Amino acid sequence: MPRCFEDYEVGDEVVTPARTVFEADVVNFFGLSGDQNESHSNLEWSRERGLPGPAVQWNLVFSLVAGLLSRSPFYNGTGPLLPHERARRSAWGPGCAASSLTSHGTGLVGALPGVGYRGFHVVNLRPVRVGDTLHAHCRVGAKHELGPQLACIRRDLRVFNQRGELVQEGWHETECPRRS
Repeated sequence: MPRCFEDYEVGDEVVTPARTVFEADVVNFFGLSGDQNESHSNLEWSRERGLPGPAVQWNLVFSLVAGLLSRSPFYNGTGPLLPHERARRSAWGPGCAASSLTSHGTGLVGALPGVGYRGFHVVNLRPVRVGDTLHAHCRVGAKHELGPQLACIRRDLRVFNQRGELVQEGWHETECPRRS
């Protein structure tokens, strides 16, 4: 059963399962997104610049993290929000206050419920390569009431590779149902 707005508290945190990025993911994303920039698709271009290979598209990483979140207790309501030892050692540090990142939603006047994603901000800190295994720390950074039936939460995210290096961070603001 999905979690409702009332089930979340600012500071709740979860660590997603991990997932390896495969070449098939990148190729399929080329077809879906049309993003075939040389930095993502040209091995020789990368080598000429002293890089080990093309970087995975940032928006593919964003999409993979959304999928990992859907497999985590953050949404599916099957477990506590701190199910894993890594979450107990928060990616934000001990006793760290909620993020100072701010979001303002889509800003669309008259936006109807059901939009889902209301806004996001992502900062890419290191390249992700085919073969990297990613997981994310996700924390409730803010809660906003939108009306009697609908609210939204801001999920602060930090994405790490298999070496524990922070590769992407930011926030997603999503609509969240309320209990009737």
